[in-house]
Amino acid sequence: MKNISLLLVSLAALWTVSDAGFFHALTDSFMARHWVSDFWNQKMTTFFKGLDVDGNGELSAKDFRNLGDAVADIQGAGIQRRMKLKASLASTFEDYFKDIGGSRDQFIKAVRKMLKARKLNKWATGVLTSFFKAVDANGDSSLQENEYKTIYKGLFKDASLGDISFRNIDSNKNGELSLVEYVFNGKDFFTSEDKDAEKSKYFWGPLARRSLF
Repeated sequence: MKNISLLLVSLAALWTVSDAGFFHALTDSFMARHWVSDFWNQKMTTFFKGLDVDGNGELSAKDFRNLGDAVADIQGAGIQRRMKLKASLASTFEDYFKDIGGSRDQFIKAVRKMLKARKLNKWATGVLTSFFKAVDANGDSSLQENEYKTIYKGLFKDASLGDISFRNIDSNKNGELSLVEYVFNGKDFFTSEDKDAEKSKYFWGPLARRSLF
């Protein structure tokens, strides 16, 4: 009992002298280790690589305009649809990426900061809803497989990359995705550390090679 009492006194003194800095440092270190795994970095690198449409290593408004053109070309969109699509994706950049763009490292650091601050769910919901509406060509609030795969052809130049993603996140296996299915599984992509959860793991298609980060 005496030893326990001495230990408690010592801890109390440490708290007082350091103004809890030591304990805050331990907490920050734990959070950093918990959220910054190679697996999580691999997923964020996959997402960044897809959005970096021009391949210059930076996220910018130009990437989102290019994505709008790419999806419009794939959909065979007319002038009005193309303009609406580009405007929608331009708004997505302004609303969700303008302040966290830049290099891959800057992007991942910003997303990690939102995660630690418990703000990522709101951000991810907005981003995912924007992408869903952008590729919902007929405006019926559901994505058929061919609609869904246009985003993969636009981002990765290969629509087949959407196959594995669509199969994994079509929860009720009805051949289409609702906004709820898309957003629910998409948020897991940004937050889950479960390497065996294929809905999260393959949401943006096959993960980027580890050598990229």
